[in-house]
Amino acid sequence: MGKNSDDSARVPRSYDDELRDRALKRLKAKGEFREHLTSYVVVNGFLVAIWAMTGRGYFWPIWPILGWGVGIAFHALSLRWDDGGPTAAQVEAQAERLRARDQRLAVASPPGQPAAPGVLADQASHGSGVDPAPGSGAAGPGPWDLTPGPQDAR
Repeated sequence: MGKNSDDSARVPRSYDDELRDRALKRLKAKGEFREHLTSYVVVNGFLVAIWAMTGRGYFWPIWPILGWGVGIAFHALSLRWDDGGPTAAQVEAQAERLRARDQRLAVASPPGQPAAPGVLADQASHGSGVDPAPGSGAAGPGPWDLTPGPQDAR
């Protein structure tokens, strides 16, 4: 018997499991960087060897060294930029800011004008922040609901 997918979706992952997954992801990213750096050194060393064997004139290998070096630098910086994504608190705070903005725009719109995108008409007139039931088909007005203005005349 296999696990029921509904049961596994309801069980929260433990912190240790999450930490292990993040650690594996970091180790994989560091390994990929080492591979990238190794290929950079080998290929550019080969280009410098070609330059040295062909008369040591103008040092043309500097251009691929510098160009690829920028990519290596950004790859190295990306290892430090990995913050694990937004936290649940950050997502909730952003959602609350958007909800407040939608309500503010709904109150500010004059009667007869469509409310802000994502705000239902009954929310705009009553000022309630209650979301409709999913699947009710009540969606906020879109750009197709606006009356044409002088900029639309052609």
